[in-house]
Amino acid sequence: MVREFYIVGAIIAACFIAAVVAAIRKIIKGEYGFPATDTDAEYEEFCRKHHLTASDRPDIRINPDSIPEDLRPLIPLAERWGISDDVIRFNCIKAASREERAELLCAVDRHRSDLTAWLKKTDVTQSDDWWAVAFMDTAAAEMEAMGEDLQPGNPADCVQPSASHRSAPGG
Repeated sequence: MVREFYIVGAIIAACFIAAVVAAIRKIIKGEYGFPATDTDAEYEEFCRKHHLTASDRPDIRINPDSIPEDLRPLIPLAERWGISDDVIRFNCIKAASREERAELLCAVDRHRSDLTAWLKKTDVTQSDDWWAVAFMDTAAAEMEAMGEDLQPGNPADCVQPSASHRSAPGG
């Protein structure tokens, strides 16, 4: 029974990731009310005009008391990557360095089982802090779905969290 639960959970997660990537592709193509752009310059101009760039990311502050102790090492990354706006999050991913992406992917990988268990709990209040952690997890999933070539299990790709965790990705 437990095995089937994990299989169903994995299928649901895979479908969610595929849906997010499809949505990002539709956004870029202009299928969600955004105009289609033929060039990177047009896309960047559109994002600047509508305040959807990486520099427009919100300032996220998480109360450590709202996060389980075993997941608190992820707070700096959730404050950096827990962006609810899909376009801004996508632009932050694009603007991030390889090291910044590796930091997120490796940290999420190290905490995967505890993170997944906490996000799936039905008795957890879905506060702004919970959502920031969930969107951080989404950012990691989007990186993986976009074909990120980093390998979380490879020590060469995994770095320790940086001290300047509140800076915007790419900044």
